[in-house]
Amino acid sequence: MEQVNHQYWIDKIRNDLGLKKDPNRKQGCPDLRYSDRFQRAAKRMMQARRMGGAA
Repeated sequence: MEQVNHQYWIDKIRNDLGLKKDPNRKQGCPDLRYSDRFQRAAKRMMQARRMGGAA
C-alpha cells in the first residue's frame, strides 16, 4: 500500500481554495467553516436574525 502524505494534500487543497491557515489549529480540517468557533458564531447570527436584531 502506498504511503500518502496527508499534510501535503491538506496544504494543496487550502492553497487551491485560497483558505487561510488558522495559526491555532494543530490538526484537523483546514476549512474554518467546520470549526466549532465558526459554528457557534453562525448559530448566534441566526438567532439574532430570528429575534429581529441586525447581524
